[in-house]
Amino acid sequence: MTRLRLFAVVAGLAALLALPAAAWAEPDAPGGLLGSASAAEDHLGARLAALGVAQAQPSYRRSPPATGPYRPPAPGPTRDQTSPFGLEVLVGFMDREVDRSDVRFPFDVESTRLLAKVTFRPASFFEIYGLGGIADLDSPFEDADFDGDFGAAYGGGARLTFFRDPEWYDITVFAEGHYLQFESDASGVLFETAPNGCAGGAPGPTCVSADQTFDWREWEGRVGLSWRFYLTRPYLGIRYSDAEADSRVSISPAEFDLRAEDNVGGFVGIDIYFDPARRIGLNLDVSFPDQTTFQAGLKFWF
Repeated sequence: MTRLRLFAVVAGLAALLALPAAAWAEPDAPGGLLGSASAAEDHLGARLAALGVAQAQPSYRRSPPATGPYRPPAPGPTRDQTSPFGLEVLVGFMDREVDRSDVRFPFDVESTRLLAKVTFRPASFFEIYGLGGIADLDSPFEDADFDGDFGAAYGGGARLTFFRDPEWYDITVFAEGHYLQFESDASGVLFETAPNGCAGGAPGPTCVSADQTFDWREWEGRVGLSWRFYLTRPYLGIRYSDAEADSRVSISPAEFDLRAEDNVGGFVGIDIYFDPARRIGLNLDVSFPDQTTFQAGLKFWF
């Protein structure tokens, strides 16, 4: 009796596993669920007709799905892959921890950027670009409080696609590096001449106000993977970044340097295109945890 129950359970599981395959079979296939149902209906109709009973029309008949599983669109060509010239307007925010070179004094700095990116692509797998715009530097840290003005920012970079499979989601593997530098001036920065001299938050006998200038430089290298999904291209990867700044104070000839604390992190992003030719698109990019950055860009391919 136990063996019989076991056999019944196994047979039931086998039937359940076979059901999906049968359900997706062609409607007229003799081995498919729909084909078996059609034969049963025809046999039942013949028996009812022989008995003089009118056959009722079935109210529901299973049909195969109208659409199958997702298949990537044709591999191009699209403007984001073939156009030799591109333009992108970028707005971004950066937050990362830095340390002073003269004393062990880590604190966070923040930067907002508005940049234009001009791209030239001499080959389908390689592109170079220039960056230009404005950026600032500030810190909300209590003992390093400064708010720098926007200054001219410039830099550039290059991107190499060293693997691409257009037949499987147009998957690509790429490497990219870029450099950016700018100057930011902060006025009215408070400096202590005695311990806790600026506790009141205003200039006084033990607290002086001065102007401070930062020459900021940053560079980044990343390796990532991207793929095509309808009118989007998600991507992700790992990155190495570094940053440094020279600082000058108006009341002192001495200078000190800032240097980034952490260097390794990851990134994730997506390109969202507004037309099948991929001439215009929106880029969203996030990096973490060595630095926290968010960047949005509107790109055009000509």
